[in-house]
Amino acid sequence: MDIQRFLHKRVMIPFVCMIFLLGYLGVGLSMGPLFLESGLSNENFIPVIIAVIGIALCISIMIDGLKETAETEKSSGKAVGLKQIILFADFFLFIGLYKLIGFVGAAFIFTFLFMLFFDDKITAVVKKLVIAAVITGLIYVLYAVVFGVRFN
Repeated sequence: MDIQRFLHKRVMIPFVCMIFLLGYLGVGLSMGPLFLESGLSNENFIPVIIAVIGIALCISIMIDGLKETAETEKSSGKAVGLKQIILFADFFLFIGLYKLIGFVGAAFIFTFLFMLFFDDKITAVVKKLVIAAVITGLIYVLYAVVFGVRFN
């Protein structure tokens, strides 16, 4: 078995991100109970869900990276590594802004930057702002109304 395939950036970058997400999961679990006595989910539930989804995505990306061992590094491979780093920077920005400006503001900024980042041409910024507002509103209604999560 060749060690180089494990050192490929499509494997190492998600691995490093997964290490951070495991720490974030630990912090989320140590924040207190995930559910209130009434059975509704608490605001501590959101970091745990985000961490679990992020860890699953990292594992998926690592498996895909291991399958690409036949390919050599190309210029597009470098862009993929950079995109993953920027995506996780956006994710950690959301975590940092959550405490400062609350869920709605942080989710709006995260969603807008996510859409802006994955668009090859930066066009229709107003349309992206509206879509980010709608997505943030839907997520807020889902968590606050349907699941009964209190955002403090």
